Amino acid sequence: MTTDRIKFPPGSLHRVHVGDSARLLIHVNEREPNQVEDGDKDASWTLEAPEDSSSAHLRRLQTCDSPTAIIPSQLVDQEYIITDFTKSYTFTAFTTNPPGCSISYAQRSSASAVISFDPANRLFKFFYVDDLLLLQSLGEKTYDITVSASSGNVKPIGTSASFKLTLKSPCGRSNMVKLNSLPFVSTPWKYKLRDPPQAFEYRAFQILTFPVTHTLCNQITYIATTDLSPTPLTATSSPVSIKELT
Repeated sequence: MTTDRIKFPPGSLHRVHVGDSARLLIHVNEREPNQVEDGDKDASWTLEAPEDSSSAHLRRLQTCDSPTAIIPSQLVDQEYIITDFTKSYTFTAFTTNPPGCSISYAQRSSASAVISFDPANRLFKFFYVDDLLLLQSLGEKTYDITVSASSGNVKPIGTSASFKLTLKSPCGRSNMVKLNSLPFVSTPWKYKLRDPPQAFEYRAFQILTFPVTHTLCNQITYIATTDLSPTPLTATSSPVSIKELT
């Protein structure tokens, strides 16, 4: 019977199939041969050659080195109001066949400015206060978030699943944007008939925002009426007119 000797570079990893041969000897730099006996034939193994080349190890190929499937969990759609507190979402772990194999996760989305992702804990966090551009001039806008998963050390496989993230504007929400309650004027206005026209200034409303201070909802529209008429005042109405100062 002949014995084949095979040399492998230090630190290398090799897959070896033991077939009909009675035994297989593997050497790393001619040191400490590893032997596969007759009872182990027709099995798949990997050879690990350590960096120092002082020894080599044959080990049976683990089932999680080449899993056959990754099964996604059910992802839940999310909503986030821009400028709100940070919202967190942890999705259920995907599963593998065979069960228990480690899985690596990643995410992609065109709303990435809102998203931070911790793949080790499968944790999404949503937070954004800079502007409303992601809403594209709408009250709300929905984006697809794709979670990709991979598993396997020798023959990796992958899959993906998606959920929807709906971004909403804080403007018009009474719990997030309020007008101040300061007196409209500091003193009552008085005008005598037949006197020359007089101008009175009113205090501009101030916008209060929660939970963070921002200026994303600063557009205020003023409508004024009098007891004389429910029709809104204009710059040319009489006897009272209104003009917004710039």
